[in-house]
Amino acid sequence: MCNCIFADGDWLFGSTCTAADITAAILLWRLNMIGVLPRFASAQKNPEVAEYWKRLLSKDSVRKTFSMIEKVPSVYFKSALKRYAKIAFKIGLVAGLVGVGYLGVKQYARINTGLKKA
Repeated sequence: MCNCIFADGDWLFGSTCTAADITAAILLWRLNMIGVLPRFASAQKNPEVAEYWKRLLSKDSVRKTFSMIEKVPSVYFKSALKRYAKIAFKIGLVAGLVGVGYLGVKQYARINTGLKKA
């Protein structure tokens, strides 16, 4: 964003919050949900966007809307998946390694048994 975008007020198109601000709020919330908002709204990279995000979060209606959206199961599932993805990956990795180890031991036993008979 350029420095002139908020020249006439705190919101995208002046001193009142409009549908454009609501659309931007949803976009920023989704970026936050997937963990990439700091790339676009950090105080160092884009201070205007960071301040705008703070202004959006200061509105009661925006906070209430976000809390309602988070109660929807699919949205909660996505945020929980993001939160627990590392743990799920580690569990899957361990299970895969155990499975490969089991197959390796089974194959070793089959080969070893075959050598003893010969």
